[in-house]
Amino acid sequence: MAFQKLKTILSKNGYGKLTQKITEKQTIDMIKDEILDEDLDLNRTFEQNEQIIYNKFYDKNWVSVYSVFSKDDVRSLYTCIKELINK
Repeated sequence: MAFQKLKTILSKNGYGKLTQKITEKQTIDMIKDEILDEDLDLNRTFEQNEQIIYNKFYDKNWVSVYSVFSKDDVRSLYTCIKELINK
């Protein structure tokens, strides 16, 4: 369920073709690489980790994560990844 929601969010934001070609593990790894950080504690809430997510994405891509995804989508991506990693 979480993986399907993750794919839906990515597709809605222009990453649909990518999610069709890679596995669940590859998708999770991509999100971890782009958004998550070693300083991020998945036991914390999105709000507690939001600045870390923002900084990681900006450092890697030189744009705000919110120029690519809405705040609700970033929150949902975080929730889905958290669910998939902890399963």
